[in-house]
Amino acid sequence: MIFKEDEIPFEELSEIGITKENFFNLPIDILNRILLGRLSPVMEFKILVDGESHILKGKFAFHRKDEKVQLKLFPVNKKFPYQDTFTEDEIRLLREGRIIKSMIMDGGKKVMSYIQLDPEINTLVSIPVNQMFIPSIFSGKSLPVDEIEIIKQGDILQLNKGDKSFVITIDLIKPLNLLLVEERTKAEWIKERAIEWDRISPNVTGYWLVSENGWQYQKYMEEQTYKRKT
Repeated sequence: MIFKEDEIPFEELSEIGITKENFFNLPIDILNRILLGRLSPVMEFKILVDGESHILKGKFAFHRKDEKVQLKLFPVNKKFPYQDTFTEDEIRLLREGRIIKSMIMDGGKKVMSYIQLDPEINTLVSIPVNQMFIPSIFSGKSLPVDEIEIIKQGDILQLNKGDKSFVITIDLIKPLNLLLVEERTKAEWIKERAIEWDRISPNVTGYWLVSENGWQYQKYMEEQTYKRKT
């Protein structure tokens, strides 16, 4: 894990309505996802503004700054907020769920980063290029330099193995792995990703917004409470 239990900023979590007990009652795969530095599923946060309680929809993640772990919120944007930031081609790729490479601010300086749009919250997710490890061997096969370069550029590599085709690409949205390997052709992957991006339209169910992970936080917590009582 990237973050240890004694580093978790429980005080900051409590400020958005997540107690220590609630945090550790999350499904284990979601806990692992968060402790690895990835985004949580879409949730509703309860925050105080000028003494009044408000609901903020979004995701959260932990990040390390000056050796201290802090909470970072990613609110839902109703509209695509980056029209003036990228070119038309880059915006098209982002809306198709693709990766782009661009210079963005990170830690007070501009660094070349992989960038992807999280469609559930209309917010960009990024990782510096120099922090992304691309292995040279997949399924026991060593990849030539030109194929590794395709992945490094954020593009989609198609590999053919017998009568099967696989795509390998960087994916910053999937719960755990930063590299996505799926059995399909590049054309099928692009088409299916575009359809999926159009499909996603989160709806609130209790405290947890239903997304592709299928978890409904409120229902889950009620079940855990019932189990403890019985």
